[in-house]
Formats: sequence, structure tokens, C-alpha cells
Amino acid sequence: MPSSDRAFRATARASPRTIGSLVRFAEPRLLPPTARLDDVESLDAHLPSLAPAIEADWVARVGGENGPILHVESQAYRDERFLDRVVRYHLHLALRHWDAHVDTVALWLRPPGAQRRATVRHGNVVVRITHIVLAELPAVGLLADPAIVCFAAGADRGELTSDELCARVAASLRETNASWLHRHMAAVAAMVSGRYNEMVSAMNREQLGPIVIEELVEYGFDQGIERGIERGIVTGVARGRAEAKLDALRTILDARGLVMTAEQAERARSCADLDVLDRWIARAATARAADEVFAQA
Repeated sequence: MPSSDRAFRATARASPRTIGSLVRFAEPRLLPPTARLDDVESLDAHLPSLAPAIEADWVARVGGENGPILHVESQAYRDERFLDRVVRYHLHLALRHWDAHVDTVALWLRPPGAQRRATVRHGNVVVRITHIVLAELPAVGLLADPAIVCFAAGADRGELTSDELCARVAASLRETNASWLHRHMAAVAAMVSGRYNEMVSAMNREQLGPIVIEELVEYGFDQGIERGIERGIVTGVARGRAEAKLDALRTILDARGLVMTAEQAERARSCADLDVLDRWIARAATARAADEVFAQA
């Protein structure tokens, strides 16, 4: 499971108010008008009632004991099977909470493209899905609520520059003494929206962490593969994979501010050994300089 999913799950389960606030901000119709966000109750997200057993990102009851069930799945990476999984989660929950209304939300940390479908059909089963696309939400609105400021770095910055947006996010996180989980979620949101450098700089100025090393590696792979698809090079042949890994390596180095020499750039460009490229990518996530990435050992 990508660590962006783990970041969302951990944040959602530790702070139900955060996700309840985000849904109310983006799709207020999904929460009863009288529901208090302090009454959002996280429920067991492990769904063993059908084979195979699965685990959703976040499931909660809103509006008290007889309130509706709210189910949110977060997605940050290209995955053509995502909506199929969401349908299965929804069916599990509908069976478990037979007498309750179940609303399923797909929270996209990156634009969903063709996967943004209001209804998904599997055989003769149709499930309605509400889509919340973080990049379409106004960042200023998220900044106004400390409960959801951790998502603001991935939202529409409006008239703010990326530096200004990330500075305001980091300042709010510091002022509210935000938890590690909220800071981690802010870094993930910034990275998926291409604002990783700005977010790291802002966090450093505010003496905050973390730098999301594991997520950065996976983000680099995803971006490299996506660019490869756009160029038509990821065709299953070895060179296509090498090109995608090379793009991943460049993405990670750029995000961490590590600059290759001309010799290193040529060495990377001409490398067709996938194991060597994987080794360089892993090193790029923790190296203090590009020289450490391309060391012989």
C-alpha cells in the first residue's frame, strides 16, 4: 500500500474531526446539518464479511447513533483498479450496516482524469461515488480551518504563490502545535501537488518535520512512469522501464535539491541496468549529495 494511503488512514483514524471537516467543507450535503463534528465516530474499517477480507481507508458514523455511514477512500497514485476496490468497499459496508445509508467518497490527492465517474457499474450493481479533488478546493478555505490546514498545500493556491501557500501551511501547523500525523499529511499533499521543495523549506523555517522519504521514492516512480506513458515509451521492454526509472531518479533528485554533474547525468542517461537504477533511486531518497547516489559501492 503506498505510504500516502497510510498517511491518510493514520490521520483520519487518529483525528476523525479532520476528515469530517474536510468533507463538510467540500461536500456539506454528505453530513446531516445538525451533525456536530465532535460526534463523528470512527468505525472498524476492517471488512471481513465477504471474501477476500479488505480494509477501507476510513469509515465513520456521523450525526449520532442512527446517523449515516461515511466512507472515504484516498488515492494519490495512478491505479486503474481503484474504483473497482471502492465498489467492493461500499458493498461490504452496505451489508454490515444494512439499516443505514452509506455514502462513499473518493478523495483524490491528484487529479483523477477519466476515473472521475459519479456512478460505477460492476455487473448489475451500480454504486454512486462522490469525488473530492483536492486540487480543485480553494486553499484559502482550507487555511481558514486549523482542522484541515494539512490538506491546503495540495489545493488550488489561487493568487498565492507556492512559497506563500506552503509558508502559511507551515506557520499554521506550528501555531496549532499540529500532530506529527497532520504534518506528515501536509508534506504528502504538497509533494503530490508538486510543491514538495517549497513545503520542506517552509517546514524547516518553522522547525517542523518530517521529510517524507518513503513517499518521495514512490512519488518519483509514479511521476517517471506517467511521463513515460505520455511519451509512449513504457511498452514493457527493458529500455522503456529504464526510461521510466530514470525519470523517477530525476524527480527525486530535483525534489531534494540534489544536482547531478554533467558526467553523472550522462551516466544515468546511458544506464540500462534496472538494478543499478533502482539502487540509485533508493540512495537518492537519503543522500546528502549527488555524489553519494552514484558512488560505486
